[in-house]
Amino acid sequence: IDAGFYCEKFKRMQFTIKNYKNGYSTLDKQGLTFKPGPSLEIRLLGTRIDSKEERAGFYRLVTPKQITNFGTVLSYSYLGTAYKIPTLQKKDIVFGESGTGRSFVYLEDHTKTITNAHGHVLRTTECSLEKVITIRCLLAYLKTIGFIDLMTVGGSGGHLSPSYFDRVTIPNLPEKKQKEIAKLYYNPIDRSKSLSLRNFLEEDHKWNRRAGIIELDKSAKGLKKCLNNVLDKIINNKKVELNFFWE
Repeated sequence: IDAGFYCEKFKRMQFTIKNYKNGYSTLDKQGLTFKPGPSLEIRLLGTRIDSKEERAGFYRLVTPKQITNFGTVLSYSYLGTAYKIPTLQKKDIVFGESGTGRSFVYLEDHTKTITNAHGHVLRTTECSLEKVITIRCLLAYLKTIGFIDLMTVGGSGGHLSPSYFDRVTIPNLPEKKQKEIAKLYYNPIDRSKSLSLRNFLEEDHKWNRRAGIIELDKSAKGLKKCLNNVLDKIINNKKVELNFFWE
C-alpha cells in the first residue's frame, strides 16, 4: 500500500506518542475548527490591487511562503478589494497546507489580516492561548521529525488533508508544561524605561533572555528599521535622534 502512515517509521513515532503517560488526543479532538483559506483569484474578487506597502483600507496578506520555520512572519503584502474577505482572528493557527508545512499563531489585534487558499486556519473558541501555542509548536516538531510528511498526499511536497487530522496524535501535556512552551514562543514583556547608549547592550541582553520568539522577531525588525533610519539621516547630514522603543 502506497501510504506513509502504514510504514514502520510512522508506527514507531506514533507508538511513542500513544504511550505517553498523560495520554494523547488527535488533532480533530483538540477543540479546533478547520477553516480553509480563501481564494483570492480576481475572477472571484472582481477587483484586486496588490501592494508591497501598507495602504489605508487594504487587507494585510500573509501566505505560507512568508511564514518562517520559527513560527514568525517574514513580511506582509497588501491587497485592496471591495470584496469582503474572511480575516484572521487572534489565537488562530495558520499553516501552509502544501509543501512548506510551516505555521504560526496569529497574536495581533490587526483586524484586516488575511491568508490565501494555500494557507489554512485552525480556530478555537474554547482553548487557552497556552494550549493553542503548544499545539502549533508540537505540529512544527512533528513536521521536523518527518511525522507529518508521512501523512501528506499529492505532489510538490504534499499537503496535510483535514481528513487525516484524526491520525495526527498530540500528547496531552500538563498545563504547567504548556505554559513553559508558550512562554518560549510568546512572552510580551516591557523594556527598561531608562535605555541609553550607555546601557542599551546590557539591558537588551537581559530582555532577550526573557523574551519569546515573537518578541525577538519584532525587536529584530524594529532595530533594523531604526538603524536604517539613522544611516539615512547620517548620509543626508541630518540630526540623529535615537528612539529605543521601536516596536
